[in-house]
Formats: sequence, structure tokens, C-alpha cells
Amino acid sequence: MKRIFAFVVALFLTVATISAANAAPRHSIDFSGKKIITLAAIPYVNVSGDESSYVLDSLKEGYTDYFAKEGFKIVPRENTLNALSLSDYIEGDNIIASDEVMRSVAENTKADFVIAMEVEEIAISREDEFPKTKLTAKIKLLYKIYDAAGSKIYPFRITTSRDNKATLAEVGPKYAVKNALNQALERGNHRLIEIINGKKNIQN
Repeated sequence: MKRIFAFVVALFLTVATISAANAAPRHSIDFSGKKIITLAAIPYVNVSGDESSYVLDSLKEGYTDYFAKEGFKIVPRENTLNALSLSDYIEGDNIIASDEVMRSVAENTKADFVIAMEVEEIAISREDEFPKTKLTAKIKLLYKIYDAAGSKIYPFRITTSRDNKATLAEVGPKYAVKNALNQALERGNHRLIEIINGKKNIQN
């Protein structure tokens, strides 16, 4: 009888433990009691046609490496790529991840949030104002973020433009593009963090 009772108690505790684990939030808590948010960043896609080194450097700093510096727990790139390979995502297609792919990545990496970005446009317009030339860079970025707890996708678009004036001998798109791109990335990251922090009623 005692053995049966002990078995029933052990079975009850096992079921209770499993239920508690399943009911627990996806995020973890560190020793200070601060919530640790796990983030998976799908590699950005660049359909703008601009692969200049300064563009790639800005994208690396403002997207690829940005969130690790903001205190998030980042899913290793290899794990994210493995999760992508388990979905129908084809990296060579150069298309931002679909909602289904982002859900799959969250499920397979146990991330609280999954982000994706597409560089839609980097455009330059030129206006000669002797002895200066004005270059205007227009940047358009498309973002998507998946909230695993709420099972919801939040897409938004960022558009910025910046001018750069230079003498005819110095004229070039670098500074106009870099300034506009950095501004767009800064605004995009600010909006992503707002969503992560629960401020989801935002306008594009």
C-alpha cells in the first residue's frame, strides 16, 4: 500500500513539474531578477543593388551586431541558419522571411522574438548648385518582428532621406547614403525595441 501511495505521489509530482514547465514563459530570469529576452535575427536581405563597403559596414553595425550590444540574449547565427533550413526559406531568393518561416524559427530556436529586415531601396538624386553639388540619398527598409508569446507578426517600414553637399571634386554618394542609412537603422531599431517592450500600437 505504501509503495502504491509513493508511486502515486511521484507520478503527481512529475505531471505537476511538466505542466509548470510548459506553462512557464519563454524568457528566463537572471540572478538579479531581470528578464532575459532571447532574440533570433534572420540575416538581412539587400535588394537595393548597392553592395558598397560602407553600406555593408552600416548594416553589420546597425542590424547584424546591434542587438547583442543592447543586452539581449542572441540565438547563435548557426542555430538561426539551421532553423531556417528546416523551413521552406531559401536564402538565395533574396526575399524577406515569410510569417510562417519566422514562426518556424521561433519554435526551433526557442526565441522570444524573431526579427527580419529587407533593404528595399537605396536611391541617389543629384542636383548641381555651382560650385557645390547636392546629393540626396533615400533609404527604404522593411522590418518584421515575430512575438512568440503573442504569436503575432508586426511589420513596418522605415524611410529616410539625407542631403550631402560637396565640391565638384569631392562629390560622391558615400556620406549621403551612410548618413541616411544610419538614421534609418536607428529608427528601425528604436521601433523594434518598442515592440519588444510591449508598445505594439505603433504606426508605420
